[in-house]
Amino acid sequence: MPRASQFNKRVNKTSEPARGARLTLAMTGASGAILAREALRALEADSRVERVHFVASENSLRVLAEELGISGRTQCLEKLLGAKPTRTVQLSDSDIGAGIASGSHPSQGMIVLPCSMGTLAAIALGLADSLIARAADVTLKERRPLILCVRETPFNRIHLRNMTLVAEAGATIFPCIPAFYNMPQDSEEMARQFAYRVLAEELGISGRTQCLEKLLGAKPTRTVLLSDSDIGAAIASGSHPSHGMIVLPCSMGTLARIALGLADSLIARAADVTLKERRPLILCVRETPFNRIHLRNMTLAAEAGATIFPCIPAFYNQPQDSEEMARQFAYRVLAHIGLPQKHAYIWKPEQ
Repeated sequence: MPRASQFNKRVNKTSEPARGARLTLAMTGASGAILAREALRALEADSRVERVHFVASENSLRVLAEELGISGRTQCLEKLLGAKPTRTVQLSDSDIGAGIASGSHPSQGMIVLPCSMGTLAAIALGLADSLIARAADVTLKERRPLILCVRETPFNRIHLRNMTLVAEAGATIFPCIPAFYNMPQDSEEMARQFAYRVLAEELGISGRTQCLEKLLGAKPTRTVLLSDSDIGAAIASGSHPSHGMIVLPCSMGTLARIALGLADSLIARAADVTLKERRPLILCVRETPFNRIHLRNMTLAAEAGATIFPCIPAFYNQPQDSEEMARQFAYRVLAHIGLPQKHAYIWKPEQ
């Protein structure tokens, strides 16, 4: 049986989609209406998106009423967006003849958020008995990205079999599991971050600029964000001018790819290019304890010219909190690549 990866390779996921992207966002009867709302708002605000087709199942309308206090079909979309839609149109789940039910309809992909187990089953079995199920079926046959944000726990064997079936057909199973590493202050921020992950990481649209701006705390002026899947980006070529590369933090998986020369992502390819051009490559590995595989891979990378710079903080500057500790470590890394920072603490022992 064909593996999902065989299908996924044929899906064109670019780092930045061309203007005029057309997408379908479906909402079904599982809990998590706030997730759909945040995704809709992000898409509606994205200037690269031309059209969003929104489909709400009959059961999702009840969830909207219970979780967000939005009742009825009339002006449902406007209530979700908090404003009059300009890029988004709503279709009825019973309108099986709508444009998105045809493979000839232009589309860059489809998201079902949240995806109930009933909708998952209908897609897995190819029932196509509603607009959502039919549009998903079309998305798979046209080998476009289909993201199913399943919302159920625990999974029974039927759920697992159905998820396996759709994954083998080319869909991405993206469970509604929130992130906590961004320390969300409330459920809205948690839902927004999840929506950004779905849009940015899976379909390559929306969320990236906001992500970079949040990291910097200001609008970027010197920094641009590339997708790790954009293997053809300029930094993947040795002719691209560069003074070096830092991987911070560097996972053991990324270390292995670099050490073995796999070059199967932009990060791994750019690192490979950095080594062949004999430019500085700093790998800030973050794992403890090291096993023998880690040590062999670090040795291989070091022998190829990389600097292994473990994420081990300094204490001689008596940091007051974790932010100061992280800042001092970043300063040390930058100094090592030839960019010393004026605020860095320099060890000056008593003479």
